[in-house]
Amino acid sequence: MSGTDKITRMLSLYYQLITGKMINKMSFCMDYGITYRSFDRDIEDIRLFLSEEQSYCELKYDRQGKVYYLTNIVGKNIPSEVSFLLVDILFSVKIISKAEMEGILVSLLDATEVYRNKELYDYIVRKLKLKNSWSSVAVLKMHRDLEHAIYEKKLIEINYEIGENNVEMRKVYPVQIRIDNGYVYLIAYIADKDYKNPAFFRLDRIKSFTILTKHFAGEIQEEYIDRTRQIDLHNMMAGDEVEVTVKVCQAMRRIICDVFPSCKFIQQDSNQYYIYKIKTYKQGFLNWILGQEKEVIVLEPESLREELINRLKKNLSKYVGEV
Repeated sequence: MSGTDKITRMLSLYYQLITGKMINKMSFCMDYGITYRSFDRDIEDIRLFLSEEQSYCELKYDRQGKVYYLTNIVGKNIPSEVSFLLVDILFSVKIISKAEMEGILVSLLDATEVYRNKELYDYIVRKLKLKNSWSSVAVLKMHRDLEHAIYEKKLIEINYEIGENNVEMRKVYPVQIRIDNGYVYLIAYIADKDYKNPAFFRLDRIKSFTILTKHFAGEIQEEYIDRTRQIDLHNMMAGDEVEVTVKVCQAMRRIICDVFPSCKFIQQDSNQYYIYKIKTYKQGFLNWILGQEKEVIVLEPESLREELINRLKKNLSKYVGEV
């Protein structure tokens, strides 16, 4: 673009800035065939213009990236550190199809700061080489439509895969979508059932759904939010609410607090065990405790202790005969 007149050059510079581009001084001067002094004058002219217009934008210089950029612009680029974190989060989700993932990653690349775009691209390529399985179900539009139903407080009808070749219809009041252990779940109360606790439906197992015209009371969502402040939803396992008292060894203390953040420390006993009270859901808790290698001993309630013992006996009998 050697020989471009100043007005055209200034308009191009300003347009690139307001559309979120990062301007490198050397590259711009080479592209437009101007000196560094001319570029500096152009930058000062733009700063003066923004000041006189009392613009909410501010022209700044990033010394690390050696680029000029505008703050507070409409459609501002995503900071590179945010994009790198989003890539890791995306690859932790287990139910995204390959086509959907590629579309998301292209959009993320387009929206990321230009001067870190190549590095992000290389990072994504390395991640793609490690990813060896993809979902066959498209969930992006489903996710958006279900979120809309939650926002509008509308009853929905879903056809849900309970087991292999077993699909059942449910009418539900949706209250939240949540990711747990890499899977995306719809949390909803089953209509016409007097359940105190919500059910959990994996999005990739929802075969189809219809948003109905019927609205439901906002109190259902508010009650759910209040309950989640008091109890942790672990592994999206439905079941009755239960308050469990456990004693754990030193090595399990941090794990208990990480998995059940609402737990309460009670005391340390004479054998150097630590006693906690946990509010949780019975089914999820039983599945969790059976997978622990280090000591977690249920003290109360007695009914839960008995159910845990029966499960352990049943599992042991598979290997050594009847116990």
